[in-house]
Amino acid sequence: MMRNVTHVDRNGVRTGLRWVLGLALAGALPFLSACSAPESQARTLTDVAAGGDHQDWDQIRPEIKAYLQAHPDDPIGHYYYGLSFLHHAAPQLTYAEGEFLTALRLLEDLEAFPEEALAMTKAEFTGLVHRKAALVYMRGYREALQLGLPQSYGLALLKKSNTQVELGLKANPDSGHLKEYSEFLRKALGLDSPQAPKILTKRAGSSVNI
Repeated sequence: MMRNVTHVDRNGVRTGLRWVLGLALAGALPFLSACSAPESQARTLTDVAAGGDHQDWDQIRPEIKAYLQAHPDDPIGHYYYGLSFLHHAAPQLTYAEGEFLTALRLLEDLEAFPEEALAMTKAEFTGLVHRKAALVYMRGYREALQLGLPQSYGLALLKKSNTQVELGLKANPDSGHLKEYSEFLRKALGLDSPQAPKILTKRAGSSVNI
C-alpha cells in the first residue's frame, strides 16, 4: 500500500481514496441503527468511515463503535474500527490487532457478504484484513527498532506479519500489495536464503511503508 497505506484500498473502496465522501456524522447514527440488510449496513458504514481523513479518526471512531454496539458480529465494522486505531496520528497497535483478528474470525462464518457495497469479493476483503493485520506487526517492528528492544522481539513481530501475509495470499493470491509485502518480509526474515541476516532493516529502495 505504500504511501496510500493510510487509506483503505477499494474498501470505500478504491486505492488512494481521499476520504471525501462526507457523511454528516451527527446525523449518521440513526441511519446506522435503522439498517438491517448486509448491503445497506456495509454501504452506510463505508460512508461513515469515508467521512474523514487521517486526522479525523478520533471523530469517526465513536460512530463506528456505536455501529458495533448494534451489530457486534459484523466483521466489516470491526475492520473499520481497527483502521481507526491503526491509521491514527498516534496508532494504537494492540487495539488494531484485536479488531482485525476479530474481523477475520467473524468472516469465517459470514454467509451473506456485501460485495456490491464494498466493491470486492469476500476473498479480496479477507486478504485486505490479513494485510492490515500484517501492517500492525510491521509497524510494531519499526517501533521496537526505535525503542532499541532486543532483535528477537522484532523478529517475532516480523514472523507474525509474514504469517498474516501468507494467509492473505491464500485468500487472495492475486493481491499485488500482499505480494510486495511477502517479498519484503521474506527477504527481511531470510526465508529465501540459507542463512537469516543478523540485522533486520528496511530493504533499500523498498516501497513498503511500515
